[in-house]
Amino acid sequence: MFIIDSKGCDAVPRKWLPIDGPCVNASGAVVKMEDARALEYKIRAAIAGSYDDSRLEEFLTVATALSQEQPFAALRAFCAGGGRGYFLLRGLPVGVCKSPKDDSVSESVLLAASTILGYAFGYEERVRLNVLVNVRPTRLHAGQQLGGGSVDLTWHVEDAHTLNAPDHFILFCLRGDESVVTFLHALVIETLAPKIRALLTESAYDVYPDENFLHRAPKRTSILSLRPDGKWALQYDPAFTKCATEEHAAALAALTAHFASNAEGIVLRSGDLLVVDNRLTVHARSAFQPTFDDADRWLQKVYVRRTPIDASSRSRRHPYLIAYESYL
Repeated sequence: MFIIDSKGCDAVPRKWLPIDGPCVNASGAVVKMEDARALEYKIRAAIAGSYDDSRLEEFLTVATALSQEQPFAALRAFCAGGGRGYFLLRGLPVGVCKSPKDDSVSESVLLAASTILGYAFGYEERVRLNVLVNVRPTRLHAGQQLGGGSVDLTWHVEDAHTLNAPDHFILFCLRGDESVVTFLHALVIETLAPKIRALLTESAYDVYPDENFLHRAPKRTSILSLRPDGKWALQYDPAFTKCATEEHAAALAALTAHFASNAEGIVLRSGDLLVVDNRLTVHARSAFQPTFDDADRWLQKVYVRRTPIDASSRSRRHPYLIAYESYL
C-alpha cells in the first residue's frame, strides 16, 4: 500500500486569489446593516435561551420561518440555481460571542440557512453526537488534521470515507482571525487529464475516517464517482487515504496539485456565512497561532443533506443523526 504524503504536494497553497466581498469565482452577497438588525430582533423575539441539540426541532421551526427573510434572499437564489461551488454571505448577526453562550442568534442564523439547502444532520458514529458543531482551536487537537487543529488543514471534502457525506456544509464565523485563510476550489471535471480522471474513478483508494469517528476502519472506494443522480462527486481526503499502487498515488497527488494551483482564499470575519458544495468543492485552511482562550477564531458548522434521513437509516438516539450501520 502507498500513502499519499499530502505535505509533499502543495496541499495548502501559498499563492491564491483573495476573495473580498462577494466571491470572485462563485456567488455571494453582503447583507444590509438594517436587514441584519431586523433579523436579530426577530430571532430574539422568536426564541429565548441558548441552543442545545435537544431543542433542534424547536429551532428548526423558527429557522424555517426566518429563512424567508430578506438577508437570505441571495442564498435562496444560489440554491435555486443548483447550489454548486461555494457562496459567501457577509454581514449577518452573530449575537453575543462569549462562552458559554447565553443567546442563540448565531445558531438560528446557521439553521435558517440549512433549511434553504435541505436538512441538517449528523452522525451517530461521531465522538460528539452534535448536529450543530462549534469549531474552535484546542490544545488537544493542535497538531491534527481536524477543525480544532491549528496546523495547515490540507485539501479535503467533509467525511470522504462515507457515501452518506453531506451534500453541503455551512460555516458561520462568530469571531474571525485575520491571519487565517480558508482556501476553496470547485472542481470542473473537464479540466482533469483523461488518464488522471480514469485512475481516480477506479476503486483503488482506502479512505479512513478521521479522529472524530469512533471506528477507524477504511472504505475501499474511488476518489471520483458518478452519483445515482448522474452528477460527479469526490471522496477526497489525502491525509487519510492509502492508495493501492504508485500510479494511483501519483494521480491523487496530481489532483491535489491541481487544487492548490487554482485556489481562492477567504479570510472569514464575524458575520460571514460560507456555504460549500461538498460534492465537488474542496477546502483547506492555513496554519495559525491560537492563544486557547476566549479570543480565538470561532466558527459554527452544520452538515446538510438534500433529502431527509430515511427511517431505516435514522439513529435511535436522535432523529437527525445517521445510524452507524447506515453511514458506511
